[in-house]
Amino acid sequence: MDVGWVEREFDRRASTYDQGSFHASVADAAARFAAPTSIETVLDVATGTGLVLRSLQTLPAAHLTGIDVSLAMLKVARTALPGVRFLQASAHDLPFESGEFNVITCVSAMPYIGSPDAAVREWRRVLADDGRIVVSAFVTDGLTGPTLTRRAAHQHGLIVEDPNAATSTVEKWREISARAGMHVVRAEISTTPIPSATADSLLSPQYPFDVRNDLHDATPDQWALVGATLRELITATVEWRASVLLVELRNDRNSRSQRK
Repeated sequence: MDVGWVEREFDRRASTYDQGSFHASVADAAARFAAPTSIETVLDVATGTGLVLRSLQTLPAAHLTGIDVSLAMLKVARTALPGVRFLQASAHDLPFESGEFNVITCVSAMPYIGSPDAAVREWRRVLADDGRIVVSAFVTDGLTGPTLTRRAAHQHGLIVEDPNAATSTVEKWREISARAGMHVVRAEISTTPIPSATADSLLSPQYPFDVRNDLHDATPDQWALVGATLRELITATVEWRASVLLVELRNDRNSRSQRK
């Protein structure tokens, strides 16, 4: 994943990111799932405008830290939470000491982070031995709009893979956590309604995720066919939803001594 592209994209979206209730709803569900105590220190990775930390405002501000690559998103976060520490940093290279945090959260960001294995290994480094990591990921076909887009493309011989696929199931998280010397202790799925979308809004942001997306090289005729099919699918869709997988990871007891 091109970190520079991610930074530019979220700088562009910063001023409108908090509009609507979708992102806040997912962040609140993750915060309730994590449920840190007032004596724990929390790091929110890819914090964006700080929505997860806003849901944790009953905790001391000094115990809350957020990092993100987008300075524009962090500016919004600092305005909303002036007492919280916010730093510009990559999810794969954290500017913290080993064992510094009791709880690490990462919500709605996995496709933008790139390698889940590398990210979790780095998060584990700054996690206390008895700490935990809470992540959210969209389940397979968990977002109605992108799912309809993939179906429309497929009807015309074009493959658009789901960028959430690598982290979309509990079993995948068991594999990721095991490679990092951790294990899944609990998981749940949270579903929330989302606004419907137009074909133009779904087709225009074809992000350069590290998955196959034939729309990047589609001809104008193919775009027109996909767009027409997508409009038909949208018209026939009654329920728009987001299904979010919430997972908690903890250190394996027999691997704590191996932490760097």
